[in-house]
Amino acid sequence: IVTYDDGNGNTVVAGAEQFTAANLDGSDVTIPIENAGGFPGSHTAHVIPLNELSGDTAPSAGATLSPDTLDAVLDNETATVFQGSVALDDQSFVANTSNVTVATSDLAPSTEYVIVVHPRQDDGTIGAPIGSSGNLTGAATDTTVSLDSEINETGEFVAMLHPADGSPSGFSSAIQNADADAGFVPGNIVDAGTVTIQTPATGTLSSLAVNGGGANGTIVADENTTVSVAVENTGDVAGEFEVGLTIDTISETQNVSVASG
Repeated sequence: IVTYDDGNGNTVVAGAEQFTAANLDGSDVTIPIENAGGFPGSHTAHVIPLNELSGDTAPSAGATLSPDTLDAVLDNETATVFQGSVALDDQSFVANTSNVTVATSDLAPSTEYVIVVHPRQDDGTIGAPIGSSGNLTGAATDTTVSLDSEINETGEFVAMLHPADGSPSGFSSAIQNADADAGFVPGNIVDAGTVTIQTPATGTLSSLAVNGGGANGTIVADENTTVSVAVENTGDVAGEFEVGLTIDTISETQNVSVASG
C-alpha cells in the first residue's frame, strides 16, 4: 500500500496492489496510483499481510488507514515524489557559444536542483554532461548554463533536472520519469532544443567598375570619376563593412550594411 499524509494526521491511500509471497523476491514491483492528491510530496510504501486488513482486499484509493492496519505493517519506506518541468528553447549564436539559456524549470516540492546540459548524439542517445547551472530552488526562468567547452557546430542538446548534492560534480543522477500505472518509464525530466551556430558576417568584393568601363576603366585627372564595387555578405547574419578605395596615396572609405546571403 502506498500512502501519503493529508496534513491532518491521516494516512491516506494513494494506491494498493496484492502480491503473493513468491512475487516479493526482492525485485521491483509496481503499485498503480489512483489517488494523486498527495502529489507532489512524501509517500510511503507499506507491506501489510492481507489477513491483517479489515477486509479481504486491499483498501481503495482515497481511504484512510486505521491505527490497527498501521500497527500490522511489516515494513515500510518513504520517498519523495517530485513533479518537475524544464524547457530548452531553440537558440542561435554567431561563431560559437560557451553557454545556453534554459527558458523555464521547476521542481516541487521545493528542493535544490541543478539543470545539466547534454548533447544528443547522431544515434539519438544522450551524451555525457557538458555543463550545469548553479543550485536552483522552485520555479526559475532564463537560467544561464555555463558550458565546459564551446559549442562550435549546430546540434541538438538536452536540458535535464538533477538533484543538487555535495559531490564534486554538484549533482546526482537525473530524476526519473514515472507513470501512475507503469512505474518508472524511459527518460527523465528533460527537454531538447536546437542550438544553431551561425557563420559570422563575411564580406567579399567583386565587379569593380571605373566609369562603367569595368576594372580597366580610365581615371582622368580633374574629372569626376565613378568607381563601384559589389559587396557580398557570405555569412549567416547581417554585417557592416568598411569599403576602401586607394589611388596612389589617396584613400577614401565608406561604411555599408549588407544583409546575410
